[in-house]
Amino acid sequence: MKLIWEVHWDDAWVSCEDLTKAEAKKLKSVKRTTIGYFVESTEEGVVLCTDFFTKEPESINTVMFIPWGMISQAYELEIKD
Repeated sequence: MKLIWEVHWDDAWVSCEDLTKAEAKKLKSVKRTTIGYFVESTEEGVVLCTDFFTKEPESINTVMFIPWGMISQAYELEIKD
């Protein structure tokens, strides 16, 4: 069985438009929800991916690392192969 995680997290972002200091002080993180296959959990964060390939050795695609400090909630869902 492969584990699926749903992760709610605060993401950093960048804009190239000119802002006043007052406008810039009002900026906030972007709230995201990501669902992916669980790959690994470390002291620094969680690794998810979107695809598992069946060839040997097993490989994965579209890997994402999310630091624990950015995660507000995480849910673990289990599915059958």
